[in-house]
Amino acid sequence: MFALGGDAFPHDTVSLCAALTRGAMPLGAREDAVTTEGEFPSLSTLRMNLTGVRLDGSARHTAALGNAAGGFFSRTLEIAAEPALLGPVQVQVRVRAEDCVFAFGTTADGARAMSLQSCTNGTFDASAATADLDAALLGLARDAASKHGAEVESVQLTLESEGPHRIGVTAVAVAKAMFFKATLTIRGDIVMDEEFNLCLRDATCTGDGMIANLAASQLRPRLAELQARTFALRTFLPAGMQPAEIALAGGAALRVAATFGAEGKIKS
Repeated sequence: MFALGGDAFPHDTVSLCAALTRGAMPLGAREDAVTTEGEFPSLSTLRMNLTGVRLDGSARHTAALGNAAGGFFSRTLEIAAEPALLGPVQVQVRVRAEDCVFAFGTTADGARAMSLQSCTNGTFDASAATADLDAALLGLARDAASKHGAEVESVQLTLESEGPHRIGVTAVAVAKAMFFKATLTIRGDIVMDEEFNLCLRDATCTGDGMIANLAASQLRPRLAELQARTFALRTFLPAGMQPAEIALAGGAALRVAATFGAEGKIKS
């Protein structure tokens, strides 16, 4: 779903670009975020540059309702965010789809929106560098440790692929309290379910001494909270599209790649 700004649904190329741009600007998109080739209602290309936008991965996927205001066609759709921001993490996102039919409508809360009703095929690719995830984890760990008089000196994250829908995660943190140093090891799995949600599973936290064990006991409730949350990747897919093939990859980056189409089904 794409939010539309302004007081009316688009009726030509200029108003389409303006409405999409205004809809994306509250997330941090630039004024030149949307460009087109061809003339409404039959475009050859619709491009959206969402570099710098702030994403909300916890938002639930919703589709525009009805088709009261018509729509249009675009031979290709190209969306790029290089990067977008997901909390403190920089995420590279690319979406491409072909033979796209779009419809205008309203969401359940009455907001104007545009949804992709069908396409012949499409691809989705998102990645976050492990180094950026390290930095984000270090910031979070330092904030949590400072409340207990400790200082986290470093966090090292390792991501190992354990299949197309599972990544093994190991995070080793070195902390200092007074004159003592302690090492904490957090392990778990990042798992993608059949609804295209990422979640943390089987998370454990252990320490190498009395101080580390104390810190680990304080972190376990936070890990339990994280395991109760899901990250809805479907938020970033066009409304009405179903992922057909999905793969997670670890290593130097956490990457999610998918193909999608109107009739696609997830392959296990």
